[in-house]
Parts: sequence; C-alpha cells; structure tokens
Amino acid sequence: MNEIVKELKNQKDKLQNAYIDTYTRIVGYYRPVRNWNKGKQAEYAERATFEKSIVAGKFTLDDTPTLEPTTTEVPSTQAVFLFWKNSCPNCTMPKAWAASNPGLVTVISVDENPEYIDKYNLMATPTLILDLGSKVTRICGVKEIMESLQSLKAV
Repeated sequence: MNEIVKELKNQKDKLQNAYIDTYTRIVGYYRPVRNWNKGKQAEYAERATFEKSIVAGKFTLDDTPTLEPTTTEVPSTQAVFLFWKNSCPNCTMPKAWAASNPGLVTVISVDENPEYIDKYNLMATPTLILDLGSKVTRICGVKEIMESLQSLKAV
C-alpha cells in the first residue's frame, strides 16, 4: 500500500511541474494562448465563456439565467429576436430563414437599432435572443442559430 501511495505522490509531483498549453481560436485559427501578444491575452482573460444548455441545444452565457432543463415547451409570452448587421456575411442565412417563416422571429438590425446592443449585451452578429422576461438565452453561431430556429418552428 505504501508503494502505491509513493508512486501516486511521484506522479503528482511530475504533473505539478508539467506545463500545460491552452489552445483557443483567435482570428480564425487555433494557437497557444502563451504565444499571443499582451492585448490578445487580456482579451482572452475577459472573454465570456459559453456553456451548452440541455434545452434544445441552446448556448447561454454562464452568468445569465437559463431555461430550466425540465422546460420542453416555449412559453407563449416569449420574445425571439434575431440580431444582424449590414456588414455581417454570416447573417444572410438566418435572415432568409426568418423571412420565409414570418411571425416566429423578430429580425432587428443593430445598425438601425443600436440600443439593443446594451440591452442584450450583444457581442457578435448574428445572435438569436430568446427573452422570457427574467430569463434571456443567447444563441451565437450560424449552425446553432439555424438548429434553434428549426426547433422553434417545430414547437
């Protein structure tokens, strides 16, 4: 038993001295964070991380209240917004989907309505917002937005 404990302590000491690189995407490709300039490292430290919610594959900010995992239906009092920007090439597909399915999503240009940027803490376009009053779910990324829009249509 003592040999096992000694071996485990030995392995622990080796791991404590090991350097572990963190890789993340910056400007379209993955690089180790330690190789970034100080400005990008500071930006990385301030990034909001996303966590995949159990509900309909939606991504939500960690510090934002989310839908309860037991919620399967979208309440009738919901407000669903798709935010886009004129210069956003990724906004085309979600906008076209929303136009072909009128009444499900309110499409809002942040160029024409900048007040929504602060209200929903928008960091990128396109962004899909499910606003339930006290709970706000943000969905970013074209793939995730399209999956969420399809699930909205099914409800």
